[in-house]
Amino acid sequence: MLGATGRAILAYMDPTPEQLRSYVLGTKVHLNGLEAKLAATRKSGYSTSRSELISGAVAVAAPFFDRNANVAGSIGVYGPEVRMNATRQRQIAKLLLDEAAKLSAALGFGAHSG
Repeated sequence: MLGATGRAILAYMDPTPEQLRSYVLGTKVHLNGLEAKLAATRKSGYSTSRSELISGAVAVAAPFFDRNANVAGSIGVYGPEVRMNATRQRQIAKLLLDEAAKLSAALGFGAHSG
């Protein structure tokens, strides 16, 4: 829920509304905000966070997938806000998406069986 790496995974786990409600229960995370961030992650293919887990830190993360097209994890980069402006975040996101695709391929994602 908090942090780019976990949210990159959660977005592709396709949780039910009931599961999301249980995840946010007892936290300061708002369900509508979480749903919006998960949708944005699915749209862009990566997640970002700002001062969510570490004050003053910005993170970018991309999920990778196994041979069954299940999310297997995420890879991410984080750094201080002063070095992670929007342009730098997009540059890092592109690198992470490229590397996540390679990792997914190594795990058999997208391989044709037969």
